[in-house]
Amino acid sequence: MKNILSILLFLSFIPLYSQSPYPIPGRMSNNTVFAFSQYWLSAADTQVYHMSPDMVIRAWAQWDIDGTRASDYNFSVVSNYHLKNIGFTGGLTNTVYFYDQAGDSATFKDMVTRDASDNLVPHNNIVPGAFRGNIANPAFRQNIINIAKLQIDGGVDGIFFDEAINGYDGSTYNGNEGFDDYTLKDFNAYLAAKYPNYQQADWISNFGMTDTNFINAAQPLNDLVNNFNYREYLSVNGWQSNPLTSSNPLEAEWGRILDGRADTLTDNFLDKYTTLYWRDIITQVREYARSTYGKEILITSNGLLPYVDYQSVGMYDYNQDNNGSQANYVPVSGSNLDGTYSLQAVFKSLYQRSAALAGSAPVILFIDWPTTMMSNYSNFPLNLKQDYWQIYAAEAYANGLFPSFHLRTSISTDPTAVSEGILDFITWYSRFYRMDSSYYHNNQILTINPSISVSQVNSSVMYQQSHKRYSIHLVNHNYIIGTGITPQSNFTVSIPLDSVPNTVYLSSPDISGIRLLNSSYNNGVLTINVENLKYYNMLVLDYSDSTFTNIKQAVTSSTDIINVFPNPSESTVTIEMKQTTVQSGNISIYDELGRTVKTMPISNTPVNAQLQPGVYFIQCTDADTTYEVKKLIVR
Repeated sequence: MKNILSILLFLSFIPLYSQSPYPIPGRMSNNTVFAFSQYWLSAADTQVYHMSPDMVIRAWAQWDIDGTRASDYNFSVVSNYHLKNIGFTGGLTNTVYFYDQAGDSATFKDMVTRDASDNLVPHNNIVPGAFRGNIANPAFRQNIINIAKLQIDGGVDGIFFDEAINGYDGSTYNGNEGFDDYTLKDFNAYLAAKYPNYQQADWISNFGMTDTNFINAAQPLNDLVNNFNYREYLSVNGWQSNPLTSSNPLEAEWGRILDGRADTLTDNFLDKYTTLYWRDIITQVREYARSTYGKEILITSNGLLPYVDYQSVGMYDYNQDNNGSQANYVPVSGSNLDGTYSLQAVFKSLYQRSAALAGSAPVILFIDWPTTMMSNYSNFPLNLKQDYWQIYAAEAYANGLFPSFHLRTSISTDPTAVSEGILDFITWYSRFYRMDSSYYHNNQILTINPSISVSQVNSSVMYQQSHKRYSIHLVNHNYIIGTGITPQSNFTVSIPLDSVPNTVYLSSPDISGIRLLNSSYNNGVLTINVENLKYYNMLVLDYSDSTFTNIKQAVTSSTDIINVFPNPSESTVTIEMKQTTVQSGNISIYDELGRTVKTMPISNTPVNAQLQPGVYFIQCTDADTTYEVKKLIVR
């Protein structure tokens, strides 16, 4: 009984909250296009205004003392983003600490973690003077919470906690970190709770403890003098420089955090307690936003974690995302893009791992820095950067993930999207995914593997119950290194289905408008004829009764005769004829359920239409011809 009470009393540092640490589901369901633009705390990145994403996943990041005071921020930037309907995510670093943040030696030493020899752990491989903060220390966690509160006071929509659980890597990334008194006291509590019936002889026989250094139920677990001291244990055995050696019987009990990817299913100390520390931080942050402003704050971090509104997965070197090996998120052959390399298996794995941790929270990818992967991307000429996004942004969307289009880092000497000449392309390309936003949310990702009559084309299949439609996503990896993509033409895609869909159509960033597709159904298999695939096609198999009822008749001309602008629109859209050969007929606007919203006669002068937020289809028809369908989004 005394042992159990000791554990409960020691764990009381984790508060009991009246509200949940969990997010409200669905708050990200209207966000499809993301940008990464970490700029100075006092200025806005005008590239963001030009691109107009749904959200910037990390617009600020506290570093050192910059960002620890309200005067460091220009909070009007947040308001300016909001005026343009752009979500703003602030940010801070979770596990890095500098001396000038403390102000005195005693506080600094208390806030920084130790290695197994009780030395402070430097993190100066990133920047001189950086040390690993001690997330096991309640005072350090409160410091993180206070910075988040400053940004919430400034109106941010979310907080990006960088490296939330990465503080156990060691200065040389060998895991020699976290051996400070705060963490070791928690380790004692963990061991005592896991093995409540162990006696002195059990600790000695199973873990090599000694009769003077073991988990002692008669002593407080947080007494590292009279109870077990893991640093002393490592020292006696000569493992101070390599505490994660396989010779250490407690190595598996201690565990290891890999790449900021939490593992709540594995029973080891680091995985369990870093999750508790993380929960403590974000629950207090959520409660502050709720109680002070009556708002829900979006929570994210670099990696895969529970309790988040969305995952932000940094794509960096030495990850183990490819089934324990490194995933080449920016694949190269020499200095060229290797577009033959597929990330589909990696993306599917990230989706599944995130779902196990955080349910339906979306997974957003960004190129992290300073890394070889960012260098590879930056060194590409413009055409290869464009190929990169057209292949791998598409492959992310195709597998239930979301790319964050790169605009800039916080390093002033690093290139930006403007300096690299790619901002206009990103703005144009990302517009397709915003316009087709509804296809990329609330999906069930299926394990069906369609049969494709050409090689090196990856496919994935999703189903949306709410819209009664399947979507088949095709990503072309027929790529000649040094030359570019090889489009595929006149091939078939076959998929087993219980019945025939009402409509089969194609949408793609590589074409204008929507294409209705020819298909045949025999013996439970639908075979779809695809005329062309450049980078990415989405084939939609629609079973709803109303969608496209008014527009599913065969498009008899692919001539682009109307111009719709602005698109996306805030409310009012202008429609004008691009060709004067069509003199009569109608322009019809349908909502996403196929209902007629507006019909107007064809005119040689521009016409305006005011629409509520949503997705619309615009069709031009004369007496003999149904022209291609334009898609419009109103925000």
